[in-house]
Amino acid sequence: MPAKPSHRLAKINDAVYQNLAMLLLREVKDPRLQKMTLTGVEVSRDLGHAKVFYVAHNQNEKAEIEKALKQAVPFLRTRLAKVCDLRVMPELHFHYDSSFDESDKISALLRQAGLSS
Repeated sequence: MPAKPSHRLAKINDAVYQNLAMLLLREVKDPRLQKMTLTGVEVSRDLGHAKVFYVAHNQNEKAEIEKALKQAVPFLRTRLAKVCDLRVMPELHFHYDSSFDESDKISALLRQAGLSS
């Protein structure tokens, strides 16, 4: 189990998450990126890298969203650098968050077994 982030790192994770979500909502014009939701950010201790987790609203559009995210990374990183008060802006690495899919599968299995309503 990974170590719990320090208070400072937790604040940085939250700031990157909040600012990135606002950028995606207000400044990114690519309609493919309106079909996803951010679920979290984990910035490395050296602030060199940030794992950004997301889910797709529709599984069929996951590949298109991945392509759009790769194209948007330079813009997002530049804009984040302007709004986040960090000496170094981490490289952004987007990762699909499969935990929601797994919880849906578990819920479906429980319903199938008659253990959930």
